[in-house]
Order: sequence, then C-alpha cells, then structure tokens
Amino acid sequence: MQLNKLLIITYYWPPCGGPGALRPVKFAKYLPHFGVQPIILTRKNIAYHSLDEELSQEVKNVQVIRTESFDPARLFYLFGMKKYQAQAWHMPIRQTIHFPDNKVGWTPFAYTSGMGIKYDAIFVTAPPFSSFITAYYMARRTGKPLILDFRDAWLEYPFIPYKGKAKKTKSR
Repeated sequence: MQLNKLLIITYYWPPCGGPGALRPVKFAKYLPHFGVQPIILTRKNIAYHSLDEELSQEVKNVQVIRTESFDPARLFYLFGMKKYQAQAWHMPIRQTIHFPDNKVGWTPFAYTSGMGIKYDAIFVTAPPFSSFITAYYMARRTGKPLILDFRDAWLEYPFIPYKGKAKKTKSR
C-alpha cells in the first residue's frame, strides 16, 4: 500500500500549545519529507490553558480542517473565554457527565467532516480518548488503516481517572 495522504485526527492543534499540540505538529511537519501529505482534522478554537500562536508557523502548508464541537472548552471560547484554568471543583463534574472524556462533544462533528475527506490512512493521537472512538468508526466504515498514538495510558489517565467499576469496564 502506498501512503500518499494521511488524515491526522487531533483535538489539540495550534493555537493550543503544550505536548498535545506539539506532537502532532512535529509529526505533520516532517511527513512531507517522506512523500506523505498530512491532512489535519481538528476542532475550532477553544479556551485552553496553553496558547502558542507561533506553533502553526511550522506547518504553514498543511491542510487543516476545523470542525465545530460541543464540548466545554469550545463553549467557554464561544462565551468569550480564551484561556481556561481548571479548578479543583470541576473534576467531579467532569468525571460524572463525560465519558470517555469531556471532549466527546467533538465526536459527531469530527466523524462527519472526516467522512468527507479523501485519505489513505488515519492517524489519531489522544488524549482526548474520544478521538480514538471517532477514528475507529471512520476506519471501520472506510476500511482504511488506523494508527493509534497513545500519548498517555487510557485506563490509568492521571488527569481524569475513571472512578467506578462500570466506567473502567466500559473503557476496557
């Protein structure tokens, strides 16, 4: 199989900063050196704790498709908040109402947009782990190869641990 176009599904992409955005940017930056054209599928701007406007300069010639999302970070952004700092009292709410994570509101938008793109394979990086679910269903429907990039362990994710046997079982 010749790989010409690689769809990269990543929730974190500039102007977000930090490792969640840095890793896929560096990956996309060097793919063209190997004859692979990256196509980025990400969300529209969100309220986020780390912003890096200059990071996108490293991948100026990469096609980026930004979708809507119905997740807290996007909603905060739409209400005028550009930077978000998590508070301790947010954690129980995040653990209760969101599964597998609080970015699951991006899933239907990413899936719908992704199904309209022509590509040879799918590369998805997570967290958020709901991105894996999106990519899985896209790969299953299209028959395209799927590459999963675990930046963190899913079940032992330290930032939003899965509490209770039911959530852990469902995650497995």
